[in-house]
Amino acid sequence: MFGQKEKIKTGIVFLLFLSAVLSWSAVLAQDSSNFWRVNFLDIGQGSAVFIASPGGRQVLVDGGPGGAILPKLGAKMPFYDKAIDVLILSHPDADHLAGLYAVLKNYQVDLVWQTCVKDNSTLYAQWQELLLQKGVPVHCARAGDTLMLGSGGRLQILYPFSDLTGQEFKDSNQSSIVLRLDIGQNSFLLTGDADKKVERGLAFYHMPMDVNFLQAGHHGSKTSTSELFLQTVKPQAAIIQAGQNNKYGHPHQSVLDLLEKYSIQVLRTDQAGDIDFVCGQQECFLQAD
Repeated sequence: MFGQKEKIKTGIVFLLFLSAVLSWSAVLAQDSSNFWRVNFLDIGQGSAVFIASPGGRQVLVDGGPGGAILPKLGAKMPFYDKAIDVLILSHPDADHLAGLYAVLKNYQVDLVWQTCVKDNSTLYAQWQELLLQKGVPVHCARAGDTLMLGSGGRLQILYPFSDLTGQEFKDSNQSSIVLRLDIGQNSFLLTGDADKKVERGLAFYHMPMDVNFLQAGHHGSKTSTSELFLQTVKPQAAIIQAGQNNKYGHPHQSVLDLLEKYSIQVLRTDQAGDIDFVCGQQECFLQAD
């Protein structure tokens, strides 16, 4: 009898503790409900950017080279949330696509934006097949396409300039989506692996690229982030997503030198881990670990 009472007492204490935890979680969620989160995830040698609005809209731009994206999302999203509104694939290279494929297998996805180019890789074929199996709507993105996210947020495609459906590229980086994210008075430019040729085109057509924060193209490779591009974008800070001690030597020293020349703050996932921004309508702040 004594043991049974102790079990009941212990159960009541546990339920009270659980109730307190859930109550504090609700308070914390309410405190952060007015802020956006833009997370440049440290997923190794690849790119993945997670965007979450105060209203609960979630967008993942690229997914990195594999399953490392799954625990990252698990840490950024509520434990019960297994749905993402939009996946955006910049181009079919494995270090951007493999993680998205893992996410598509494990999450409910409402919409996919991609360029719909032709690519002969096995991974891209598996991705396309899974999209069909799950019945996910696919939009073939091009310049001018806009995704309104509510709460003062908007995603706008700046490149490619035309519909690339069915086109094949010797260098897939030249098909990479470039998009602008606006949150109130804050702005981000996400470039995927866009190279200097794409950058010149964006400057020539006077695309709206003057932003606060720039994702340096192709993980800081010397094939991207030209001086003309930096003069046009004029960012306060540049985020470089690259794997620690990667075999490609990213980021390239010439890119780092250019960023220093223009007094642009450099934020690197290979050194700092996840680069997490918390944004209101007026300002963005780096979130401390």
